[in-house]
Amino acid sequence: MRGFLVMGLLFAWNNPTLSAQITDTLYYKASAVDTLQLTTTDTLSRRKIHIISGVGWGFPMGSDTKQVFTPKFSNILGITISTDKKYLFWYPSISFLSFKYNQFIEDADYEYKIIKSRSNYYNINFAAGLKKQFSKFSLYGYLGPGIGFMAEPRAEVVPEENIVRIKNKLRVSPTWRTGIGVDYQANGFFLFFEMGWSHNFVKIQGRTLNMMVLFVGLKTDVSRIAEKVIKIIYKDERP
Repeated sequence: MRGFLVMGLLFAWNNPTLSAQITDTLYYKASAVDTLQLTTTDTLSRRKIHIISGVGWGFPMGSDTKQVFTPKFSNILGITISTDKKYLFWYPSISFLSFKYNQFIEDADYEYKIIKSRSNYYNINFAAGLKKQFSKFSLYGYLGPGIGFMAEPRAEVVPEENIVRIKNKLRVSPTWRTGIGVDYQANGFFLFFEMGWSHNFVKIQGRTLNMMVLFVGLKTDVSRIAEKVIKIIYKDERP
């Protein structure tokens, strides 16, 4: 058997064309294996997409601000997208914050002030973050700008009908949000806890709205689903 192998190698050595074909075949297979391994590694460790869903509280900071806003139950939805660099990720999100609301400054459009009502605040944020992996635990931090929508309640009194209509006055403001978090990897999903700081650049009732926000919830890995969708779209676009 060894003799046939030696004879085959000698024949290939003396036949340049056959030798080139063998070399090209081996190089092609090796390249294909390397490409497969690289693609698999990138898919598993880098191109990760997680859907975030959490609940928590937004705590207004400052004694003057607390006179207007009292925290209520809130939640967050978002998505984290890993980049080619393992430690860097994108983090777009939207926070839904609710507060008990007291009006202190009169509104020229309304005759009466309103107290013990409810105000809703929506913060759309576009953050970038850094992440460090420790076995099944990960620590991360993020920072980014956003836009906030504050719905302030107003009381419209209609004496002729003996009714009071509650209306919302919308205020729009640029915002920024920063924070830190930790997540724990379980089977197919992550548990996370996040503590952030949010700043609203437009004052509400003459107060600067700064909030400490706490959220806890789940992160679900949808990387494979995203890959399948991309493959289907790519396949449909091919001629």
